[in-house]
Amino acid sequence: MLKNLIRKPLYIHVSTTLTCFHLTFIFSLLSLNNTKMKTPIHVTNPLLLFLLVAAFLSAGPSTAVTQQLLQGFVATPDPRAKDFQPILTDSTGNFSLSFLRVNQHQLVLAIVHVPSGVPLWQAGRVGLLARWGKPTQLIFNGSLVITDARSGLFWSTETDGDRLVLTSEPNLQVLKGRDARNSLSSILWQSFDFPSDALVESQNFTSAMRLVSS
Repeated sequence: MLKNLIRKPLYIHVSTTLTCFHLTFIFSLLSLNNTKMKTPIHVTNPLLLFLLVAAFLSAGPSTAVTQQLLQGFVATPDPRAKDFQPILTDSTGNFSLSFLRVNQHQLVLAIVHVPSGVPLWQAGRVGLLARWGKPTQLIFNGSLVITDARSGLFWSTETDGDRLVLTSEPNLQVLKGRDARNSLSSILWQSFDFPSDALVESQNFTSAMRLVSS
């Protein structure tokens, strides 16, 4: 099904909002005037220390996903992942390059809209499925490669880049040159040039491209 012009949602991390509230409350206690309390409050108070630690721990998820892949990166499917396994995220956290589970025991490499779990792009042709298991590897060695020790090479960008990034559009890019903050970096390959069954905001669609219904 063709999904036309998917816009990026605006959302707020509830955990961050709660953390700000917790910290404001705690530090307001710390700043109470001694005239209102017989015993001054110190940061060494065990209860306050516990609340501070709990607030910081609730600020975000327990697992971090990188925003850049460098040469030598290798990932394998995690059997604990239910729907998709994030590998690379954009700067907003709205999108991720992920192993997307298909039919329980297979996967595709896809760009996923994280809040909804909707895939917007997938690597390779429709129906190209790898195993969800240890034989399958995602490798970045200048090229982004999906390989299976039993079946061989599934898909590759066939590039010689320094790093892989996911922009907030979202556009997966293999870059060559200096650090990602340097404007001199050149784009060797990008997912915008190889749409699957969706177009997103800021993506150009030329006569040389085609959409494939999933």
